[in-house]
Amino acid sequence: MTLSQRDAPVIVCGLGQIGFRVVELLQQLGTPVSVLTLEARAEWREAVESGGARVILGDARHDERLKEAGIALARAIVIVTDHDVANIEIALDAKRLRPELPVVLRLFDQNLARQMEAGFDIRCASAVSALAAPAFAGAALGERTLGSFFLDGRPMVIGKHTVDPASPLAGLGISKMGRNGLDVVAHRPAGHSAAALPESNAMIEVGDQLFLLGEKSDWERLNPVARFAPVPSAPSPFSPRRWKTALRRIWSGSSLTVRSIFIALNLVILLSVFVFSRTMNLSLVDALYFVLTTVTTVGYGDITLLKAPPLLKLYGCLIMLIGSATLAILYSMVTGYVVAERFQRLLGRGRIPEGGHVIVVGAGNLGVRTLEELRHAGAAVAAVDRDEKGDFVATLRTTTPVVVGDARSESVLQEAGVSLAHAVVAVTGDDAVNLGVALLAKKLNPNARVVARLFDAGFARKVERALEVDVAMGSAQVAAPLFVASAFEDGVRAAFLSGGTLITVLECVVGESRRGLTPARLRTDAGLQVLRVRTDAASPFRAAGEDEELSSEWTLLAARVRGPNSSADSQSASRPPSSNLS
Repeated sequence: MTLSQRDAPVIVCGLGQIGFRVVELLQQLGTPVSVLTLEARAEWREAVESGGARVILGDARHDERLKEAGIALARAIVIVTDHDVANIEIALDAKRLRPELPVVLRLFDQNLARQMEAGFDIRCASAVSALAAPAFAGAALGERTLGSFFLDGRPMVIGKHTVDPASPLAGLGISKMGRNGLDVVAHRPAGHSAAALPESNAMIEVGDQLFLLGEKSDWERLNPVARFAPVPSAPSPFSPRRWKTALRRIWSGSSLTVRSIFIALNLVILLSVFVFSRTMNLSLVDALYFVLTTVTTVGYGDITLLKAPPLLKLYGCLIMLIGSATLAILYSMVTGYVVAERFQRLLGRGRIPEGGHVIVVGAGNLGVRTLEELRHAGAAVAAVDRDEKGDFVATLRTTTPVVVGDARSESVLQEAGVSLAHAVVAVTGDDAVNLGVALLAKKLNPNARVVARLFDAGFARKVERALEVDVAMGSAQVAAPLFVASAFEDGVRAAFLSGGTLITVLECVVGESRRGLTPARLRTDAGLQVLRVRTDAASPFRAAGEDEELSSEWTLLAARVRGPNSSADSQSASRPPSSNLS
């Protein structure tokens, strides 16, 4: 890559939450940026311009604006506006003006994204929610999941592991990590501020931070801490907890009007105990006995109002009517509960788990995908959304118990089972709502893990430090690294940040220029850490020896670490024709 090519800008279309984070990351890596946007928040525009970015206000769907942004010499174009149709139109225009230009595209519709990749030579098209959901699900389960994808049809996880004295990796050599089924993507030794590619002869010491790639089962063996709170065993029919749960559901399933009338009638009945005790010279126990026989219309005849004053007889008649009404309301509440339970079973709606589950608040794109990731991990789940007519609520109810209501209300979270939940994940589109839900959930269940989606990364860091929130992060900070990494090179499977470095896992073909090189030489010459190799399309990926010579047709799964002064730009790898990015 020539100097002029290295200094060519990356064009970013859109300066919203994602666009701003992409520009910020590109500037951290020392990459020139041109921003093309219809509008921009004043503070964001000032921030990116102070970092050296050129901001052009205009519609990127016009050729003149793309040319003004420097498309003729651009290194790549990253299109991340909030509208799928606009993003597609910009991508098609960019390809028409410069067919070889790498295009990275944000699309909410993941199926459409796959079609754009396959049919229009788009380097990477993905939904932010699809990229962020694994991270939110992992945070809820207590894992530091940084990325996930499928390799040979098996789910792979990239996680962060800090070595403590009890870790089985302490004292182990990097070269022996493969025996654990885990590959070291990057290594940050204790006391170092940035991660780097691992050296094969390095030793793992207490305090080191490892970024590991492996199958979920291997990752879980390394992290034996239970991911879920113990799920209580099914209680017997006579268990107080079962009765308490049933009574709570009967009460919450009735309308406010019915509950208010029921309470009022019972207060009148309770008052009647004292009335009859005073007027008929009865003990409190006898008065209670008389009231209950009157209310239930049993009337044994041992205590009667036959010789009582007329007003007391009329009051007794009133109590009989009130008792009948109270019993009728009670029967209706129980009947409503039974009918509702049967309808839920007929409609396929699940019941709120009795403990150890994860509550996801917000049934939008990110919430639905997070629920899917949690179910794939084997977690019991429940959802909360304030809009019963939300885009995904009806479909979600076929697989997930859904509570409709504002999760900032204690009664709504209690209905979702927060007191016995393992975690609560708040992923609505409002930072204030997410923070309010997270703090309330922690108050109601201090043992639950609480994860909040906060769009502002700086605010998220402050919340984690100052408030009782286990994890606070935004979709943009999870998704932006992959968009940026895809702008640099093809075949990116996962990307994440560590300090000021961008760590990328990619799939690439060795190629003629590297034929005969060994993994050790490739790390030195090209800045690529070989994790696994595949010799042909029919073979699975396997580990490669440090001194094994690579064939030009082989496919590599490799890692790269890129910082502000990285020379990796001159070592771009080529994407395998058959790769299926996820």
